Amino acid sequence: MECSKVHKDLIFYLEGNLDEEMSSNIREHLSTCSACSDFAAMLRDSLGIIERERLVNEDHDFADRVI
Repeated sequence: MECSKVHKDLIFYLEGNLDEEMSSNIREHLSTCSACSDFAAMLRDSLGIIERERLVNEDHDFADRVI
């Protein structure tokens, strides 16, 4: 599998949105290509940060306290 194809589908792989055959192909490629493996790790970390930020609790009394 070419690196460009892996990069194109990597986010879908990390989110679990690919069929088993494609996931297996990407998993195999990541096990042999350190550049793509490093990119996957960076993307996984970035997605984790985005997910944590998305889950910030809303403070309903904030505006009242500021005013």
